[in-house]
Amino acid sequence: MRRALPIAFAFFAASVLSYGVSMIEHTSRSSGMTPPTASSAAPVITPEEDRLAVIDREIAFHRARGLADPNAWLDWDFVANGYMQRARLSGDYQDWRRAEEALAAAFPAGRGYGPFLTRATFNAAMHRIDRVDADLDAAEHAALVTPSDYDAILAMRADTRFYQGRYVEALEIYDGQILRTHRSVDALVMLAQLDWHTGHFEEATDLLDEAAASPRIQDAHGATLRAWVLMTRATMEQARGRYDAAREAIATAKALNPDDAHIDEVEAQIREETGDEEGALA
Repeated sequence: MRRALPIAFAFFAASVLSYGVSMIEHTSRSSGMTPPTASSAAPVITPEEDRLAVIDREIAFHRARGLADPNAWLDWDFVANGYMQRARLSGDYQDWRRAEEALAAAFPAGRGYGPFLTRATFNAAMHRIDRVDADLDAAEHAALVTPSDYDAILAMRADTRFYQGRYVEALEIYDGQILRTHRSVDALVMLAQLDWHTGHFEEATDLLDEAAASPRIQDAHGATLRAWVLMTRATMEQARGRYDAAREAIATAKALNPDDAHIDEVEAQIREETGDEEGALA
């Protein structure tokens, strides 16, 4: 273990449990069985389309397949993930409600199988922490578990333990994941947030610097992850009262991911705390 943790401090901020949803670029999730082969091609997406329009098209496509096939639990999984992505961009709570409805349709269609990891992600985002571990257990023991699935399961176990105040367990998982994933961006940011919330700001800053410099997120496809790193830094600097640094970080995050409702919320909070009431209401 790298360091002793303080006995008491504020509960983990909601950002770790909620932001993971925006990281979903959905393939197959741990579900208890090998996913069926698609019987028809997904819709072609043109680059100029608005991001919400793209998500809406994918939702409509998989929803139609789910309604047509009583066994198409995987399509309902796609629908649920689509609505969670949409909620992350739109800030509309109704998208979370629709994601829950899609998950409710997926498990009867799966007849014992289903998108356990997706449901765990949803419940974590909704702060239904007592429901998360059972689905993580089911996902971990599924017939098909990919390395990325396993990483997600470990990360969510650490997040929930931190949220429950089980800090030593959370730190052990994060430290192990840093080593096992060869210092992945996700693991670095999660550990940085633990450091920040335990008062280890220098360590947190070093981890965020390393995450931001990772060659894995420097291309166009890494813009969302780079925005996440910067949003985390902005929130940390805000908590420390370093508002110039917070404004700089959140402005860069917004430039990278202008459609993200959570980035907008963080920006508004910073504006409000610095007396920019007009900007906060914009």
